[in-house]
Amino acid sequence: AILAQDLGSRGLRSSPLAAMGHTKPVIVAWREASPIFAAADEIAGKKAPEEILTSAKEKLDSAKQADDKKALATAMIASATGYLALAATEKALLTAMEVRNIFRDINMPTEEATALLMIADVQLGKGLAEEALSAARESLRLAQTSGDKKIECAALQIMANSLLMLSRSEEALHTAIRALTVAKSTGDKAREASACAQIAEAQVAKGSADAARSKGDEAVALYKAAGDKKGEAYAMQSLAKVNVLRQDFDAALAACTNSQSIFEELGDEAGKASALNVAAGVHHAKGASAEGLKAAREALMIFRRAGDERGVRLCQETCALLRQKPEAKSEPEQVAPLGVTKLMPQCSAGVSGPAALPEEPWVSILRICGTSETRRLAGLVTVVTGASRGVGKGIAHMLAEAGAIVYVTGRSSPGKPTDVQVGGSPDETATAFQKLGGTGVAAHCDHNEEEHNLALVDVVEKNHGRLDLLVNNAPCAKKLEPGYFGAPIWTQSTGAISEEVQSGDFSHAAQIVRFTPSLRRGKGIVVNITSSQGSLVNAPAIPMGTFDGKVAAEQSHAELSQRLKSHGIHVINLWPGKVKTERVEMIAKEKGNLEVDLEMTRFSGQAVVKIAGMKQDELSRLVSTRCTLSSADIATWEADGYMHEGNIHTHATGGRTAFK
Repeated sequence: AILAQDLGSRGLRSSPLAAMGHTKPVIVAWREASPIFAAADEIAGKKAPEEILTSAKEKLDSAKQADDKKALATAMIASATGYLALAATEKALLTAMEVRNIFRDINMPTEEATALLMIADVQLGKGLAEEALSAARESLRLAQTSGDKKIECAALQIMANSLLMLSRSEEALHTAIRALTVAKSTGDKAREASACAQIAEAQVAKGSADAARSKGDEAVALYKAAGDKKGEAYAMQSLAKVNVLRQDFDAALAACTNSQSIFEELGDEAGKASALNVAAGVHHAKGASAEGLKAAREALMIFRRAGDERGVRLCQETCALLRQKPEAKSEPEQVAPLGVTKLMPQCSAGVSGPAALPEEPWVSILRICGTSETRRLAGLVTVVTGASRGVGKGIAHMLAEAGAIVYVTGRSSPGKPTDVQVGGSPDETATAFQKLGGTGVAAHCDHNEEEHNLALVDVVEKNHGRLDLLVNNAPCAKKLEPGYFGAPIWTQSTGAISEEVQSGDFSHAAQIVRFTPSLRRGKGIVVNITSSQGSLVNAPAIPMGTFDGKVAAEQSHAELSQRLKSHGIHVINLWPGKVKTERVEMIAKEKGNLEVDLEMTRFSGQAVVKIAGMKQDELSRLVSTRCTLSSADIATWEADGYMHEGNIHTHATGGRTAFK
């Protein structure tokens, strides 16, 4: 696996160094460090990706029948290799994580360390630098414990690459120096040369041209001594970048030419294209953009022939950087009569405005979206609990409008609502979905009853075999009496506190656990609807039971999120703001309140639809940084143009107007 890192991903896009191609690959010690990984290579051989997966599946089945953990791990490593060849990085990552768990269970620390290197490599290729850094650190710890210097060196180099991607050049430099020290102890010149080249890259990122040149020259010399032509060629590309920093463009072009000649001799098309792309950056820095663009286009064609998608993207960025931009034509400034500079909709020339105002041409556009745009969640299997009314109903409606299959749960039935004042039932909610473009399934379910919950899981599993999105919205506690709000703490029932914790914490967590197998087979998104007013804001009017329940739920769900993210399940807590539910609207009418700036029930649905449409890498980043979000963090605009802001609760008494 090639752990290539270009300077452009470190925030240098506006620099001529922004698209100068690949650096020397880090020497990764997985394959040579473990006979199990060597056996996986034998399964893969030089087969096509589909053949690799077929062979791996056969080995996997036999290993399961024999209950042979080592053979199972070998087959799964081969599967991960096949997935990587097909660019199915998410499947490769999940497979590598399962391999790591197997090695940890059978107490094989060296193999576990190599599996962690595989995980870190895939994460780095996906741009998940923080996650790759974490995995490499864990691999380093295991390698130091077992005394394996090759794995230790590879882990340090992956850490340095991750730090460079995170623009932490000083830390990357120190880590690369540690890798060089370990590499020297192995006696492997190629490994030592790779560490020197990485130090040079870190020095370039810091802008230290002289120090970078010293290490770059040392890397070239070591590669020559080791007889590694490819390494020598990549090290010359690093030297080209160093010479650009030193403003020695002739030396930089000479290094690129030498690198290109070596790759041509080796028959390495991707390497040749990489050298051409670096040369394009040198030409740009020299001021010869036309020559640079010619080299970049040639590199682009070679990368396309070689099927190198990353190289294609890099060359496209280089071409965009070098392509001349047309100069904007400036219109002669006209003096506006009577100080009016623009024809307004309410002011027509000669009718309601100054007759001397010249009419300006204008275009009115009405955009009509087709179902291919609005039904962006078509086929997604979702469950929304407590969707008879309120926020749950709004979320279910928005999911159905986006084309999803929505299972709507609730205790109410037609003519027998659990809340007689506001009504509503799963049947009423699901019936409207056909007009919206989605599919609705009404499920009469009391989530306090274990049998009901298990039956719901069974129905979804039998009908679809997976679950893509679970929205935990239904509260399971009994409805509190009005006098309970604002009552002194010492008069509040401890039983009510227990019920609130049970409803928010245990009930939702248990629902996630029940659906875990189905979620792993689907997209694996869980959204728990909670409340910032019940957990973040310790308002005196809110009963202690509600406050304790919300806080306990969010903390336990955050911890559950960390445990499940390695299995491809992403758990998110969502805070709606103050919502205009049926009950809130009824109370406002009774008291004469003018609740004009509240969120509509479908506003949270907009946020859930956006979360459901995210890719796996977006969800991973979201969960790793913030497990709790407000609806306004994801969806800003209401259907009427009103803008909500996260972290702010407002109560307006004036009219509601669209944001301008």
